[in-house]
Amino acid sequence: MDSDEKHSLELRKLALQIADLERPWWKRPAYILAALPTLLAIVALSVAFFNGFFSAQLTKLENQRHDLEAQVTEFEEKKSVIINEIRTMQKEEEGRRRSQEDFEKTMQSKLKELLETKCPK
Repeated sequence: MDSDEKHSLELRKLALQIADLERPWWKRPAYILAALPTLLAIVALSVAFFNGFFSAQLTKLENQRHDLEAQVTEFEEKKSVIINEIRTMQKEEEGRRRSQEDFEKTMQSKLKELLETKCPK
């Protein structure tokens, strides 16, 4: 009897498989589960597109780019000002150093003259 039961179960299984294969492809769960995420993604992108999400993001990015360009220009101007100040300070420092060297040379020559006049050899 077991073999008759087994045989009838196999026949029933084959009948269910044949019935499943005879259904249209869109009514099969495997195709529905595979197509569902793709369909949801298309719907989500369409809703985002029609609501203007992408154009709003593009506008926001363009505004940020414009702001950054303005900041870069401002920082470049500040950089130029600072570089000019540094050059001016370097020139002033060079002038002071030369003045100090000239002063030291003058003092040494006067000291030498003074020593020669006060302490002749």
